[in-house]
Amino acid sequence: MNLPLLSALFGLIVLSLGAFVLLGRSAFKHIEKTDYHFSNRFPFELLNSYPYQLALFAKILAIAGALGIVFFGFFGFPFPNLYQAIFVMVGFLLCGLLWMTLLITDMRYVKLHVLAASLYFVMVAFTAAAVAYFAWTSPYDLFHPALPFVAGALSLAELVLVFNPQLKRWETLEAVTQKDGSVTYERPKRFVLPFSEWLTTLNLIVLAAFILLSALLN
Repeated sequence: MNLPLLSALFGLIVLSLGAFVLLGRSAFKHIEKTDYHFSNRFPFELLNSYPYQLALFAKILAIAGALGIVFFGFFGFPFPNLYQAIFVMVGFLLCGLLWMTLLITDMRYVKLHVLAASLYFVMVAFTAAAVAYFAWTSPYDLFHPALPFVAGALSLAELVLVFNPQLKRWETLEAVTQKDGSVTYERPKRFVLPFSEWLTTLNLIVLAAFILLSALLN
């Protein structure tokens, strides 16, 4: 395992996605005149909020983050002779691809977006479980002994999101009575589908952080 390269890839994930979020939130507030909230706004709304002049830069940041996720799995577990490592590599590959799919499928493609989100949740849970299984069963002493338990806990946390019954009614809006007595329908403060997408992305980044940390501490 190449620890400097793994550290660089984790840095790429954090810096590119961090810049994507920070600049996107600023652009969103400038256009919409309101704050972007992770609890009720989709990731694709950040990408769509960038002005034309910065749209290409935003896409580069998003792609860089996705590639960082993919290659983190490949270089963190470079053992194609072990089926446990293949599970992890495939998991990170699909997580990176599904993250990009969430960014390019807005509500014009609602069925495709919901399918991508569902697969994203499942794949992050699978990837965390695969990391736990690799760390527990691998013949190579690469990671701190705590990694299987941490990764397993992250997988279980993700499964809580996967089986959240509110996801079946994610599109439900809140009725809001205006001052004139009229009723409008707005997103709830915690809109379960986009909130779950952001929580899942955070879960994936935390998983990568613990993998790197456990490799450094071993």
